[in-house]
Amino acid sequence: PGLNAPVHRLNPDAPSPAPLRRPRPVPCGMTSRSNDSSRPAIVFEDALGLIAPLDDLRPACLIRTGAWTMLDRWTRALNLRVTHAFVRPGIADVARETLPGVNVNDRGSLASLSELGVLLINARATRVPDQARTLNMNQAIIEGPTGDIVCAMVSGEIASSVLERLLAGGASTHAPGVTHAIVSSPGFSPLVIDDTLLLSRPWHVRTGRDACLDQDLAMLVAQSAGQPAFSPHPSIITLGQHPVIVPRTATIMPGCILDVTAGPIVLDEHALIRPGCTIIGPVY
Repeated sequence: PGLNAPVHRLNPDAPSPAPLRRPRPVPCGMTSRSNDSSRPAIVFEDALGLIAPLDDLRPACLIRTGAWTMLDRWTRALNLRVTHAFVRPGIADVARETLPGVNVNDRGSLASLSELGVLLINARATRVPDQARTLNMNQAIIEGPTGDIVCAMVSGEIASSVLERLLAGGASTHAPGVTHAIVSSPGFSPLVIDDTLLLSRPWHVRTGRDACLDQDLAMLVAQSAGQPAFSPHPSIITLGQHPVIVPRTATIMPGCILDVTAGPIVLDEHALIRPGCTIIGPVY
């Protein structure tokens, strides 16, 4: 699970925690983080890329590529509220369980899409490009190396048309299908970026891991601004100027070395760092 409320605090007198039984993670965008100011978004699988077995038992958007899943990263970075998900039929029941409150492969709900604009997100999209933060209506970000769509800001009418084709198999059976269905709409403006953002093979998780982690850590550090500074036990050595973020429920035992010379260290809730450990940032 992501670090929802990081606090720079350490209780050196706290006893060792009991074995942790983690609750089932709830993807971001379906939690209390969503609010009235959040933008509606739809995530879709385009049936491209060969990323099995990573997506055998989950929607592609729930693959973890850093501190968070890909969907979690997008919803946090852009303050999104995911309303619909369109996935492979064989994974639809799993998606309904793991994406609570989201309409999954639901044709009937397409009529309710906002005419004010909805963000379509490719389920294979890993990092959030800077251009996505200022995307205008009828603009789409296209991955230059593949020509596949990363995301698009569209009207409810265009979104309904494209997603109907996805459900019917018309836009997901050949590479340019989804991209063509969107950018061929009247008045549409494609924005091609020379970067690889979409998972095409399983090993691309490792290829893009560091960049994804950098984006996650930047958000986690910003999220912790204004919290009390980390105050370690005297026997804990901290090297460097980057932050060390330790939530209330995490414990760092005496005798550890925290090297933040090259980047921050962010611990998850209930993390336990045993005596003598050396942690080198950037790390989550």
